Amino acid sequence: METDGLKALNVFVDSSVFIGKNYRYEHPSFVALKDAVSAGRANLLITDITIEEVKAHIDNDVSESSQALKKVRGAAKILRNIATLSDSAIFNDIDSASVGEELYKQFEQFLTDASAVIISVSEADTRFVFYCYFKCSAPFGEGKKKSEFPDAFALSALNEWAESEQKDVFVISQDSDMSGIEVDFPRLSALGSLEEFLGKVTSYFEELAPLAQQLLEDNLGQIADILEERFQWLGFVLVDQDGDVNETRVTEVGEISAYLISLTHGSNGEPAEARFELTTTIAYEADVSYDNLETASYDSEDKVLIPWETVERTVESSEIVQADLRFTFNTTEPHNLEIEELDLHTPKDVSVSTEEDDGWPYK
Repeated sequence: METDGLKALNVFVDSSVFIGKNYRYEHPSFVALKDAVSAGRANLLITDITIEEVKAHIDNDVSESSQALKKVRGAAKILRNIATLSDSAIFNDIDSASVGEELYKQFEQFLTDASAVIISVSEADTRFVFYCYFKCSAPFGEGKKKSEFPDAFALSALNEWAESEQKDVFVISQDSDMSGIEVDFPRLSALGSLEEFLGKVTSYFEELAPLAQQLLEDNLGQIADILEERFQWLGFVLVDQDGDVNETRVTEVGEISAYLISLTHGSNGEPAEARFELTTTIAYEADVSYDNLETASYDSEDKVLIPWETVERTVESSEIVQADLRFTFNTTEPHNLEIEELDLHTPKDVSVSTEEDDGWPYK
């Protein structure tokens, strides 16, 4: 499909993207992708093995969620005395099969709404997949990770499709092992996020994209101030001690990376609207207090520790923050940018630890 003489960009979305966005298809980036497909600017590709991989992860995540609910029942037993809570999912086993089926339907509906083209891995070059495995090339990498075989077959099938159609495909994955796939799959190009792809789509098709990007950069100070304010509205939870987070202070809002995921022209003199996906790291201090169990006494009769001392201290940490920014602007001078919405969607709550931060353990 072509729009104004420009060919639609082809994109494959890996299972890691669906998992990373918690299978939430109302996420602004999923909505922007569907809009791009509807406008003839993008084509969504997915393989049959990727669909099964997403469903397998849904089953696993539902099972883990069910177990997590069971574990919290004991600690939350006092809530059974509240009539409006006694019948909540906390105190009742969920039907994992029916929950999984509902999540399957949501996933399949998204693929339908986005007019996804399903490619069979039967089209993959099996001999070449094993060649990549023995050569330790992407997506296997060092150690010949056998768990990467589904990805390898998916990439091979995509590359075969791309060769037959004489089209290139962007591969979206949060898996670092995908880096470098262009060497063996020349029709494929790896990107680290869906937002990066959407930024390419918008920049490719929209003549207003450079102006929107410039207005964003001119207003980064104001945006950082709002991010700081919104961050401090989040809940802060002390996760490794029995205590409280009493007060927090933002010490730094790091460099803001931004992808322009959609752009709408105004009509009849109305302003244009731009939507960006923002990512930054926010450093903060948290004043915490908790019982010092190292000096506690043990009550052998009640079999509990009795703390005699409360620790009060300040811990320093940082959090990766993602937000959805929407602003309007005039397409002629003066542009009069107006921020309409800036919502933090990751994280929902901040986990504060009294231990040293050893980094974000994300693959």
